[in-house]
Parts: sequence; C-alpha cells; structure tokens
Amino acid sequence: MSLEHVGPVATTALLMLLSASSAAAPVSATLDYTCVFPLIEEQPLSVDITSEMPGSLAVGQPSGSFQINGTATVSAESWNGLDFVGSDTLSGQVDAHASVTGNGLSLPLVIPMEIAAQPMPDEQGAFSIVASGVTPSLTFTSDNQGAVEIRVGNLVLNLTPRDDNDNPTGLGDFQSDCVPVTGEEALLHTITVSGDDAGSATFGVTGDAVLKGKANWPLVGELTVETSGSSVSGSMGLETSALSLDIPGLFKTFSLDAQATLEPVSSVSGELIDGELVLSLQARIRLADIRLKLFGVPIAIYNGEQCVSSQAMSLSAVTPPGQHFDVTTGGQVTGEYSVPAFENCGVMTGLVNRYLAGAGSSLSLQLAPL
Repeated sequence: MSLEHVGPVATTALLMLLSASSAAAPVSATLDYTCVFPLIEEQPLSVDITSEMPGSLAVGQPSGSFQINGTATVSAESWNGLDFVGSDTLSGQVDAHASVTGNGLSLPLVIPMEIAAQPMPDEQGAFSIVASGVTPSLTFTSDNQGAVEIRVGNLVLNLTPRDDNDNPTGLGDFQSDCVPVTGEEALLHTITVSGDDAGSATFGVTGDAVLKGKANWPLVGELTVETSGSSVSGSMGLETSALSLDIPGLFKTFSLDAQATLEPVSSVSGELIDGELVLSLQARIRLADIRLKLFGVPIAIYNGEQCVSSQAMSLSAVTPPGQHFDVTTGGQVTGEYSVPAFENCGVMTGLVNRYLAGAGSSLSLQLAPL
C-alpha cells in the first residue's frame, strides 16, 4: 500500500530537486515497478507523480525547495497480504535511488521520503495511497550548461504495518526492494541549464549602527552590486552622519558627539542563496568634530579630520533568520563586529577608545531597490 505511494513520492522528489523558481509548469509521469513483498512475493506497483518544474534553469540559480505529490495504486493481492496479518495502518520510509546527469555532472542521489501512517481500506481490492514531500535545493555551474537529465531507479521500501491497537503485526517492520519494470533507470525530466544569471542592482541603504553597544550612529547611503549566479560583488557608499553617546557620571551628564564616516577599503563581496544574502566589507571609521559636552556645553573639542581606526575592520551582514532577501524587493541585513582602536584623535584619543573601540558593535541595514 504505502509502498507504491512511497515510490511516487521519492521519484517526484528527485524531479523537484532541480526545478527552478521561475517558469515552472505542471509535470506528471507514471512509473512501473516490480516489488518483492513478504508472503505475496513479486507484485506490480504503478506510481503517478505530479509536481511543477521548469524546462530551463540559469547557471548559479538555486532550484529552491518544492512540494511533491505521488499516488500509488496498490494491488488487491497486496491488500490481501496486509489484511491477512491484521494490518490496520501502514507507515514507513522509502529510499529512492536516482541520478542527475549532464555535462560535467554525474550525481547519484538517495532521497528519503516519509510515509505518514495511513489507514487500510475496509474492503478488498486495489486502492490508492497519496504521499507528499519536500525536496532539497541544487545549483548548477557553468560546466553543467546544456541538457541535464533526471532519472529514477530502484526503490527501497521500509514499511511498518500496525494492527487496530497500533501494535506490530506478524510481519513486523519489513523491507521491500523495487526495480523498474524495464530494468533501467527511467527518464523523468530534462532541464536545460543556460548561461550565467548575471545582473546588477542599486539599493538605497538606511539603518543604524551601535558602537560598543552604546553609541548610536544612523547610516544612509547606496549599495551597488553585480550578481553572477549566487555570487554578489559591488561597492557601498555611506554619508557622513552624527554619532552620539551619552556618558553617565556622578551627578553629571556628559555626552560624546562626532561626525562619523565609514570608509571602505575593499569592495563588497558575498552571495545570495535561497533568499539569504551575505555581505562582507573591509572598512575604517573616521571621526571629525569630536566634542565632549557637559550638560550640552562643549568642554573638550577635536576639530581635525585625522582621527581614524588604526586598521580596517571586517564587517559582515546577513539576512536575519526567518526573513527573505530578493534583488527585486530588497530586505534587511544585520551583523556584529569589533571596532579597532582609534589613533590621531588628539586629546580625545583615550576617551574615544574607551567608549567606541572594542567588541560588541552591531549594525542593521534596510536595502531598498532604487
């Protein structure tokens, strides 16, 4: 019963593995197997699989995960065998052996598919079982351009029949091997892999950074990126903005203010995979017009523009868990980082390093397409 159903599910899973998120169209196929079961020996299984998948996929474009549905027609003799041992429900798992082949590609796959407990029909006869599953995601390289074939081979069914008290039947848990009637892997679908999915985009950047968990620093600017497959590269420019920090003191209120500029010393690099954007950048922070104030009145000032972090810091920002980034709609990225010690800040150097340099800094940026 579940056996056959499992077959279709696993088969579909393979197909969906390679489907793309764009131009997906309904796909269906019927595959025939011969399976060896306890008591009843060889039995035919006919598996109908349905899913949605594209006819083409760009290099570097993740296929994403897809829902797979399969319907197996179980023979009346299979019903007799399961009923004879008192089966009331059937559950288990199927391991579907498949392959993905093309230019520079020969990938064997074993796809596990769970069979949820399903009731046996009360009346004798052939019956259908429906199962579903979700596939993992694959991404092709430029070496794989051309036709990629998805083929389905043997199935290994691990089944668990239970009686009406949810106890094991006389069969216990058992395994059945299923082979294609033709004796060979069956071609399920062909996908054409074409050139790099390249493009460019410009995003408006808004957000803020918090230095050492205390100093607030609003950020505004632009990010321009080039995409090639899952790779991202580009540049980011942020405007100079006011950084402020309140310093509590005994019966006194101090504040530290400055004009802060993020100065990149490298290009932006990263990747966009399955809706998760990861960006990396090397940069320094430059401070100007630094003022230590007491009750809003400046009591120490640095007017120079040479106060800068002594070395480049590594900034990394990623799409937060549970969110999705898309180049057409943008999204949020967040990260944590350490700020190197500052130098050339005049009389303010010690104060700046005490309150702004070190671990515990964070940033949150919203990227909106322009």
